[in-house]
Amino acid sequence: MNIGEMQRKLSLWAERDKGRKFYGLFDLISGKDWLRLAHDYVAQNTGSKTAGCDGVVMAEFDADLEGNLQCLHAALKSGTFVACPVRRVNVPKANGKVRPLGIPTIRDRIVQEAVRMALEPIYEADFSQRSFGFRPNRCTMDAIRHLMDFTGERGRYFWVIEGDISAYFDSTS
Repeated sequence: MNIGEMQRKLSLWAERDKGRKFYGLFDLISGKDWLRLAHDYVAQNTGSKTAGCDGVVMAEFDADLEGNLQCLHAALKSGTFVACPVRRVNVPKANGKVRPLGIPTIRDRIVQEAVRMALEPIYEADFSQRSFGFRPNRCTMDAIRHLMDFTGERGRYFWVIEGDISAYFDSTS
């Protein structure tokens, strides 16, 4: 079974049985094919040119791709995989302030992507259809179309309130 089929099965199982418990996800995530696809997704990201705290960029990781993926697979299977500290940089914002950004190592990004690939189809089944932020195949325009359906002349709602909590994660402990 290929990875896309497995993701569709996970999604279908989650939709049909809201109380279902999923087993064997670690074996899925640590599988060689799963890690390879996670690597491919991470490599497509423009951030792959940026090194984490270990100084390794994707081009260096790819120089021994098979060996590095095998080591990652072995570390996950043996339980010896340990995530590295995240490199912290400050990115300038348009208003002159800076936004702190954490940059994981390439290895950690691949594992994070593998976990996302397994969990996203499961949790998508539980999310509200009215939720649009940071979801696959959804964008700002989808949210606007939804709002337009509920506002306007025949709509039930007349106000839309949008908000943002400034530096929220900087103020929580």
